[in-house]
Amino acid sequence: MPLRSNLTKLFFLFFTLAASTGNAQDSESLPLLYSYDEGYKFIEKAKNFINAGEYYKAEKFLDMAARADYGFCGNAWSSANGEIGNTKAEIYIIQRYYNKALNTLETVGECMFGSDCATRDSLKIMALIGKYGKTNVRAAFNEASGFKKPDVLNYQYSVHLSSLNYTFKFENYIKIEGNIPQSDEDIKALMKKQKFYSLLE
Repeated sequence: MPLRSNLTKLFFLFFTLAASTGNAQDSESLPLLYSYDEGYKFIEKAKNFINAGEYYKAEKFLDMAARADYGFCGNAWSSANGEIGNTKAEIYIIQRYYNKALNTLETVGECMFGSDCATRDSLKIMALIGKYGKTNVRAAFNEASGFKKPDVLNYQYSVHLSSLNYTFKFENYIKIEGNIPQSDEDIKALMKKQKFYSLLE
């Protein structure tokens, strides 16, 4: 009897753990519930709610958009997810949740596959200005050094802004004539031609 009782307990423990593990996996990878048409409509509705100042509703629609199936094309997924991330960050900036905005913008990538990284980079500047003030952010960029150029693993330029304790990554949208910029001076000159930098002028 004791042996049978122990086996029963072991089976019960096993199935309990299996069930809890399955639930954890489900919560991490939520099923797709909506079509791509619905997903894009949710994004548009979210933007309308932002314009109306109803940020809670806007974020809820963006969460729904994130659970839409954008098909087999990777570009469609990148474009939609980038727009969702940028729009969420816009909400957080309006609400003055600057750290939350910056963290959200760090999830927007795959620029070459359709994400709107020009908007992403401008939103980063807006969040930094909101957090530190325009004068301090401009000074941080002027003093910046140690720029990192794109490589096979990272297609973006980046520089650590020491005074802000923040690493700023940006996508280049300016046509480069001749050699790819290598020095800090050349990369900084390229950076100042980007759309986002006009926010610091």
